Amino acid sequence: MNLQRFLITETGTRLAIRLSRLIPRPIAHRLLRIITLFVARRDTPLTRAIQSNMSVVLDTTPEDPTIDRLIHEVLFCSASGTYDFFHALGSSPERNSSLVDMPQAIWDALDPASRPGRGLLVVGPHVGVLDMGGIGFAASHHADSHEVQVLSYALPPSGYQLVNDLRSTEGLILTPSSGDAMRQAAERLHNGGIVFTSLDRPPPRGKRAQTTDFFGKPARLWNGFARLATANDALLLIIWVEQTTSGRYRLHVVRQLDPKELDGNDPAAALWRATLDEVETIIRAHPEQWLMFFPVWPETIQ
Repeated sequence: MNLQRFLITETGTRLAIRLSRLIPRPIAHRLLRIITLFVARRDTPLTRAIQSNMSVVLDTTPEDPTIDRLIHEVLFCSASGTYDFFHALGSSPERNSSLVDMPQAIWDALDPASRPGRGLLVVGPHVGVLDMGGIGFAASHHADSHEVQVLSYALPPSGYQLVNDLRSTEGLILTPSSGDAMRQAAERLHNGGIVFTSLDRPPPRGKRAQTTDFFGKPARLWNGFARLATANDALLLIIWVEQTTSGRYRLHVVRQLDPKELDGNDPAAALWRATLDEVETIIRAHPEQWLMFFPVWPETIQ
């Protein structure tokens, strides 16, 4: 079993959680910088997927030496962010609120008074560490005023399921994506509630997906979030969580979209397109923080 597969097992995840709580943050980050450099230099499906994705984002060839540095930065961002998430689960709300900057704009958007009678679908790409946004949410005194359903990965491996259980203890309702979860989300949005999901992970082969233009190339992606919002008259809010150079995290509120105000005869398609355009801008500005370990454009893999 390779390291990547081991870490998504329950045993591997429990070991990572244990080490995250035992090793001080400065030491852990230095170790992870060395370990991820070693991993980045190996030719594996993981590094090839990152290489493929970066070549499309940067509009260059997979052999571009710039990509070698980005592979390491992506792996370090993911590893250090995972450490920080596990470490934060055992920390006080006061410490966690100082680690994650949650702007007033997010609380204004979540406030039902700002969207009378309408639900809010919050979406984010895998840029930065989305889990740290959950830590910042749970650490805030505003959290008690909101209940958020999170649509997570369907049928997660045992390690992912353990992490989902931990996420749920932080004040978020985790529902692995399924027909029942989508019906719950639709009802929540219809009743003016809040739902969160990511939007840039390509569905596995055999799962429902649509092909669209993403960074100028065809990509199989999920448009269910756009259909979910438009079918339930919900607003859509785009966010992402930045890992800053100071070692802290900052949640960014990018744009709120109202399907009713978009042009075209197909509101869901227009919302999907407008959202992906914003996501492309985010990823282009921070490719080293796009934690996408699945090939979005498999045909570009060397």
